[in-house]
Amino acid sequence: MPLLGPNDLPYQVSGDRCAVVEKPAKEMTDGGLVIPQQAQRRYFAGRLVGAGLNALDKLHDAGYQFGDEVHFGQYAGLHEAWDHVIEGDHTLPDDAYDWDRDVRGSNAACTRYVCRKTGAIRVIESLIIINVDDLLCSTGLVERLRAGEMEVVAKQWVNDAGFDRTSYVIQRKDTVGNVKKEKV
Repeated sequence: MPLLGPNDLPYQVSGDRCAVVEKPAKEMTDGGLVIPQQAQRRYFAGRLVGAGLNALDKLHDAGYQFGDEVHFGQYAGLHEAWDHVIEGDHTLPDDAYDWDRDVRGSNAACTRYVCRKTGAIRVIESLIIINVDDLLCSTGLVERLRAGEMEVVAKQWVNDAGFDRTSYVIQRKDTVGNVKKEKV
């Protein structure tokens, strides 16, 4: 079986779950001192790379997009290894590769290998499967809000008991700046 390609997840995430590639812990201080592995602090953050069908709906409604840096709770998620080729041909048979570990390119959250024969680059990254409701914030979302690509809008309505209610939603704008009409 060939290795996974750069964007091939090892499995399809389902339901309310998301896949996040973990951001590696800081291994060196700004002054150049090496931080021992026991003293390294996890960021509880990463890059959003996949989602189940229910999670896609929630992510869209909240303004999240694949590739966003997201933050999550300390005890959230299930850690898995994601072994894939990020550069080079990933469809070759196993005996076509001769992997050497790249010490300089590896860190606590990602082990990197370089093939002597083909020059392909293979990484084993920490992939976290997390409930969509455990995502706390997104740096990509705040950038899109600041840039005016999206905006938070208050929608007022009356509930069945006759009380005035307010809901907040994120609306996307097209390239001209008009608010896109989205189906409800």
